Amino acid sequence: MLVQASLAVTLSRLGAGTDIPIGVAVAGRTDQALDDLVGFFVNTLVLRTDLSGDPTFAEVLHRVRQTGLDAFGHQDVPFERLVEELAPARSLARHPLFQVMLTVQNAARTALRLPGVDVAPARPAGPVFAKFDLDVSVSEVADGGGLRGVVVAARDLFDVETVERVVGCWLRVLSTVAADPLVRLRRVQLVDRAQVLSAWTPTDAATVPELIAARVAEAPDAMAVGGLSYRELDERSNRVANHLRGRGVGPESIVGVRMPRGVPLVVVLLGVWKAGGAYLPIDLDHPAERVAYILAESGVDIVLDGEPAGSPDPVESGLLPGHAAYVIYTSGSTGVPKGVVVSQASLADLVRDRAWSLSAGSRVLFQAPHAFDASMFELWVPLCAGASVVFEQLQATHVHVTAGL
Repeated sequence: MLVQASLAVTLSRLGAGTDIPIGVAVAGRTDQALDDLVGFFVNTLVLRTDLSGDPTFAEVLHRVRQTGLDAFGHQDVPFERLVEELAPARSLARHPLFQVMLTVQNAARTALRLPGVDVAPARPAGPVFAKFDLDVSVSEVADGGGLRGVVVAARDLFDVETVERVVGCWLRVLSTVAADPLVRLRRVQLVDRAQVLSAWTPTDAATVPELIAARVAEAPDAMAVGGLSYRELDERSNRVANHLRGRGVGPESIVGVRMPRGVPLVVVLLGVWKAGGAYLPIDLDHPAERVAYILAESGVDIVLDGEPAGSPDPVESGLLPGHAAYVIYTSGSTGVPKGVVVSQASLADLVRDRAWSLSAGSRVLFQAPHAFDASMFELWVPLCAGASVVFEQLQATHVHVTAGL
């Protein structure tokens, strides 16, 4: 049950949804009369794991236990009859009802001894053929040595590297839930994001706050946003940052920002970065259901709906290029909205792109919702170039237009 629960969590976090069907084998020897009878009575059960509602892993394990016990009570129903009764859409490309098989071999192995004969288990002489998309087999190692497993994957769907990554994610999930069984699923990380981003970060990487700080030092009295100078933007964003630091915000913290377009919004977004955090933009026009889902799924630490005030002193944020800059959610047109994490290094690469021919006299129109990624062009490109951000079309010298508008 623990193995099944952790596997289901892994598949869910990899994008398989919150209703995970997994096939398992049962011995099929519930009748005592079959104990000494030679024969193959194995049957296949389909165990659905319900991961909805962002439960803790302990709750997932409880659900798996209850579902498993209920299924074992009906394990004599032939799998073929189940398929016939449910009549799912059939395809030669996949197994019906489930595509992931889990087999746990917990019966003690016995050694076969024959006089004068050396006996050893036979190994497959040829390639192993995949019967399912993923076929996971786990067995207990003697004398409490843990578990050892094998994963067979369909070559048409996976390459070796992908399967190895899936297994690596599964092992990380097992380590996480073993350390904290009460961890909620949205908090289960499949990879060490900071380590991955650090490995991908170029040596000349920077953060966007660093680039803006350079402009503050070069021309503190130049106009930054909506009539606010770079010096004033720096001071007001410091106040926000110090307030957030006092609330425990630091690197990898996520701060929701639900504010209308205007100078205070820009101040708050920069202040979140100066505190070391990443911002999660929330559109004021989005339905309440979408907002509630995003807040729950993202693990947001705090939500701001206005400009807070703290000390104007500079903040030591500890922000690095590999840290997250913002989390932005997809439209959800092909399913539920999905959060995309963008690092400071990636955003800094965008704003430093040589294609942006902005100068100190350029005025870029801020017109996109801050929950739309076009706002990155309209806000951070000009501020990192020493230009200014304006809110009126007649004031603008540059306008970023999305294709099709």
